[in-house]
Amino acid sequence: MFDYYCHNFGFDCVEINSSFYRPPAAKSMASLASRSPENFHFMVKVFHGFTHNLREATPKAFRTFHQGIAPLAQSGKLRGLLAQFPPAFMPGKESRDWLQYLRKRFAPFPLFIEFRHPHWGAPENFDFLKQEDFGYCMADLPDLDTLPSLAPAVTNGIAYVRFHGRNREWYRPTTSRYDYQYSDEELRSVLDKIGKISPPPSQAFIFFNNCHAGVAVRSAKRCLALSQQLLTSGSLM
Repeated sequence: MFDYYCHNFGFDCVEINSSFYRPPAAKSMASLASRSPENFHFMVKVFHGFTHNLREATPKAFRTFHQGIAPLAQSGKLRGLLAQFPPAFMPGKESRDWLQYLRKRFAPFPLFIEFRHPHWGAPENFDFLKQEDFGYCMADLPDLDTLPSLAPAVTNGIAYVRFHGRNREWYRPTTSRYDYQYSDEELRSVLDKIGKISPPPSQAFIFFNNCHAGVAVRSAKRCLALSQQLLTSGSLM
């Protein structure tokens, strides 16, 4: 599947999400690095013990995680790490202290943060991310009061976007929250927001997590085609 992904869709990056559930194995990461094209990039999601179950964030867990991603780093293809926090992770001194601790433990890799509580959208929190050189992950989520809205912001020079779908039945256990197909209009709207960020980011990484029944691939291919159209027309700089 990975070989097919690399050579048939026109994508030049991938976000590794399995590392959220268990630390990555060095052997597997070395295989991905060697099998991917020369100019291919990786983002790696950090283990949930560092974001959700903090009692699992032991020195051993950090060592294991670093050992696992070492082959990607050595290949020069690792572009950063993603830390996705739960809704219970709210702004405050303890939360900011923990983010600073993670940044030190994951140095020298760029660390991007995805929040799931809407209070993180306050301007002072973006100021904090910029001051501490965190990357901000723009998350496109359903329009619900309990979820943050996508804020077009870049805090470390690199744009990072995750499309999760806009299924308003996000909290219903009988549905697939990621069962959602983006329209061209919705994709253009987000791309337009990214294109208006000033100063413009040096790079933009865009991933799709609306992974029900292969919809993410279709959305990503369409987004790539639309972004190329906008670049050609000069609308996306």
